[in-house]
Amino acid sequence: MTYYNAPNSRKRFSNTNPPNFFQRDSLLLGIIAGLIAPFVGLAVLILLNEQLATANIRTAQGTFDGLTDKLIRLMAICLNLIPFTIFQRRRFDRSMQGVFIPTMFYIIIWIYIYRSSLFG
Repeated sequence: MTYYNAPNSRKRFSNTNPPNFFQRDSLLLGIIAGLIAPFVGLAVLILLNEQLATANIRTAQGTFDGLTDKLIRLMAICLNLIPFTIFQRRRFDRSMQGVFIPTMFYIIIWIYIYRSSLFG
């Protein structure tokens, strides 16, 4: 494997275009991904929960009325694991830190909202 311009060989690593925004390891990319993923996930989980609640699914304990808002919001926060794992596999450490920041912010808000039912 040659890395110099030998006669009759193609140039290797000749791509001089800088990576686009989504291919960079940046704190801003992680923050944006950490802010967007739970909102998209929350919308999908709410729609899925409404469909399951109207399906009249019967269980041994009775009929399924749907998940609680507390659980749906917690599951939406946990969806930040998806971009976190993607950044981890690409070894984007700064982007992983960026996902962590809004995740902690969402967890603090979630605990504050549900503090009475959590801590009784």
